Parts: sequence; structure tokens; C-alpha cells
Amino acid sequence: MKKEKSSPGLKLHPNIEKMRTKLEKNEVESTIINEITEHLGKCPDELLKNWTQVKKSSNSKLASMLKTGGHIDTETLKSDFPQIILFTGASGVGKTTTLVKIAAHLSLKKKKKVALITLDTFRVAAMEQIKVYSEIIGIPVNVLFKTEELKNSIENFKDKDYILIDTAGCFRDNIMKLKEIKTVLKDIPAIDTFHLISARIRYSEMMKEVKLLSELGVDKMIITKLDEAFISGPVINLSVLSGCMISYITNGQSVPDDIKVADPLNIVNDIMNAGLTYENKTPEPPSVSKFLG
Repeated sequence: MKKEKSSPGLKLHPNIEKMRTKLEKNEVESTIINEITEHLGKCPDELLKNWTQVKKSSNSKLASMLKTGGHIDTETLKSDFPQIILFTGASGVGKTTTLVKIAAHLSLKKKKKVALITLDTFRVAAMEQIKVYSEIIGIPVNVLFKTEELKNSIENFKDKDYILIDTAGCFRDNIMKLKEIKTVLKDIPAIDTFHLISARIRYSEMMKEVKLLSELGVDKMIITKLDEAFISGPVINLSVLSGCMISYITNGQSVPDDIKVADPLNIVNDIMNAGLTYENKTPEPPSVSKFLG
């Protein structure tokens, strides 16, 4: 990441310099840092003397720059046909776990009729995981080995409110599979796609994924593994500079708890406090205790 220091002749308040350094260490892009610097430069001296107030003002400005939205609307269904939700992303990003969290929320908390379909047949563990969770939640699941089977499977679930579809993991294969799916489902209404991106990968990699997906009309993101990321500034970069919306954040593997609708200020606070909050946190294994107890 290219860093831009303040102009040689411009003397910044020490707390503004401190904030710039904090953002730089978090790998926030220079254009965003400069906008925060300009914002803080307009604040009164009394505020700038108080580091807590500087952080609050900076975080508030960052939050106003984030693009969030696009989460699942459980109050109004788009049509009489089930709403179909595709989950895409690279291997290991947490697609299956995230899909199950959302399925559990829709079924157990919102009392919606939900079905699952998985096209991720390359990993036996993924198939077994989704089968186990579907039994625990009490919802049906279909395992498909061919994309061509998808339309019939959806037809069999036409009495449901939501059909959640897990896709294969390799990102390049995922793009090809998504094109196939969109072709097969071109006549079916109410399709949403969420692309999952790990908070642990580099910003340049995030943007490559977003660029490819934008050509397919995908602009809703779920950021995963925020609890495992020591440097999370790239998430801010992605939201501010990519034009995509962040819809959900996941911060652990507990089902269905460790997922939340993306709130701009909460995202910024989590990221800017990451060194304190996450540095010594060990990710917990998946939990189903809430369903069993």
C-alpha cells in the first residue's frame, strides 16, 4: 500500500498524526486516510486534544463512507416463488458455515420455510457438514452433482420461502459455476447472490474477486473471519472504493450466533479496535449446543 504523508509545510495536530499512523498500520488506503485527515483538520482544538474524541470523530467519518445494505428482507418476500440465495466464494472462506447460520436464523428465529441445496460436492466434509446441520435445524437439503439438476430441485422446494444454495469452493471454478447457474435459472425470479470474502486476504486479492463478480452483476458481500484478522483495514478499502455493499459480517464459527447484519459504525469500531479485541482470540470450533439444549 502506498502511503502519503502530510505535506512538508503542513503541521498537523499530534493526535491527527497519531490517527494517520493507526490507519496506515491497519493498511487503510491513502485516499481514505487523507479524507479522514481533512475531516479531523476541521475539528475544534478542544476535540483534538482528547484522543478518545478524535477516535470517535474519525470512526464516525469512516462509517459514513462505508457502503452497507442488501441483507435478506424477511418481512416481505419478493414473489410467491421461493427467494433463491446463492453463496459464492473461494475455498476455505466459510461459505457452508455462513449459509447454515443464515438458514438457522431464517428457520428458527424468523419461522420461515427454508430448504438447502449444495453443489459443493468436491469436499466430502462440506457435504457432511451441511447434512448434519440441516438435520439439527430441521430443514431439507439436496446434494446435487450436476448444475442441470438445479431447476428440478428448486421445483421440488417450491413450497418454501427461501432456498439457500452452496456452491463449489475454488474461486475460478466458482465463477464458471455461477455463470452456469445463472444460465440454468435465467427464467426464475427472486435470485440473490452473496459473495463471501475473508477479512484475512490482501486488499488486491479482494478487488480482483470483486472485479470479476461485478461483470456478473454481483455486488453484495459477506465479510468472514473478521475475528481472525489482525489487520482489517482492507475491509474498509473494499467497502469505500469497490462500489460493493457489505451485507453481513461473520466473527466466529458458532451457529447461528456469529453473524450480524453489517452496520457501518460497528464495522469501523471492530476494525479499529482489532488489535485489542482479536489479537489473543483463538477461534472457537463450530457449536450446535443452542440447538441441542
